[in-house]
Amino acid sequence: MVPQQQRRRRRRAALARNAERRVVVARGPGGFGFTIAGQRPCIVSAVAAGGPAERAGLRAGDALLAVDGTSVARAPHASVARMVASAPGPISLSVALRESPPTDTEDTEPEERARTRRRYPPPRRRLQQAMMHHPGKY
Repeated sequence: MVPQQQRRRRRRAALARNAERRVVVARGPGGFGFTIAGQRPCIVSAVAAGGPAERAGLRAGDALLAVDGTSVARAPHASVARMVASAPGPISLSVALRESPPTDTEDTEPEERARTRRRYPPPRRRLQQAMMHHPGKY
């Protein structure tokens, strides 16, 4: 089995062991008061102190399983963010607490990481490479 498939299977098993709960978050003047990271499933990365999400019982580290009854456990980050942002009023979230905090690479698919790589090397490295290839010019 491919290591990536093993990681996905372990994540799903960890989520299944944790109790799923439903949280209803009202939209406040500054939004819902939480941010998400990763994908498949998206994880609540931060909850604003005193915000609507904190008052509703949402916690950093919760995995989003459903938004307004629609399963998002295997949805890409952009789709989940769009669903949350486009909700006109309170949103109903099904969440489960993760056993371990997410890492930057664990929750990002390879094609997503490839899409976010720099197109060009940083300026200093570009200059060093140019100096190596054209020594008399610099």
